[in-house]
Amino acid sequence: MSDRDFARVTIDSLHEELDSAFKNNDIQEEISQVVLYNDDDVTKGYREMVLRQELGVYAYKETDDGFFTSMNNPVSEEEMDKVLDNVDKRMMTESPILFENMMHNVAGKILPDKDKITRKSRREM
Repeated sequence: MSDRDFARVTIDSLHEELDSAFKNNDIQEEISQVVLYNDDDVTKGYREMVLRQELGVYAYKETDDGFFTSMNNPVSEEEMDKVLDNVDKRMMTESPILFENMMHNVAGKILPDKDKITRKSRREM
């Protein structure tokens, strides 16, 4: 086995171990909380932007008194839950924190992005 083949097998093995560790439900819950609710300005700002976009999809608006339809009727709790669920789903796939940390969503699990990690390591060699 050449040095290059050995390195590739070793790196692939490390990626598999890392993926396996990340698939742990407790780890996934912790990552999800960070992705959805991290207190840094970037995450909060991005979440607010996504919320505004999702409100716009339904023609809802936010005021100091709450959320309202285009006819100035209050948005029901059920409808607001749909909006917030959409925000959470988008955050779990689009959040800047994922890209900053070279992670991505694969079938509902946040995992290390092997391709990004590999490209970065090649650039740094």
